[in-house]
Amino acid sequence: MVVTLVQPYNSAWPQWFDDIRRVLEAGLDDAYLRIEHVGSTSIPGMIAKPIIDIDIVIAPGTFAATRERLERLGYVHEGDQGIPTREAFDLADEALKSRLPKHHLYVCAEDSPELARHIAFREFLKRHPEYRDQLGQLKWALAEQFDNDKYPYMDGKAALVREIIALAQREQG
Repeated sequence: MVVTLVQPYNSAWPQWFDDIRRVLEAGLDDAYLRIEHVGSTSIPGMIAKPIIDIDIVIAPGTFAATRERLERLGYVHEGDQGIPTREAFDLADEALKSRLPKHHLYVCAEDSPELARHIAFREFLKRHPEYRDQLGQLKWALAEQFDNDKYPYMDGKAALVREIIALAQREQG
């Protein structure tokens, strides 16, 4: 069986993020504080699904303006999808979708616990290649074991991801 769900780290992923970031910056104007590349593709050397995870960081209380600008760009608000303090968006504009790399887009207030978790996870794995490699090997094995079915894959890595997040948060103090 060929593993297709995940792939070895691709040095093009930071450029993919930059391509998406430039489009977002142009459309958001001043309705954001910063745009963060999060998730596994933001970690050099990490095995990952080739999907760029992005957090748009906003000032608390400014979500409506950000949502409006994202909708003008062609994104559709999908709610928090059961994860408080993180709002998900899907790119519905087919022309823009065909130009940009596949990505998941979220909006988080600067004081969002979910944003803090994303950043802690990313930074911890950059500092601890042993955990990066352990998670990467698990991802590869799960993709192979479950024939690239993303749901058992996600369930299979959940415990290790939670452990890494706990370690990252403990290390932050």
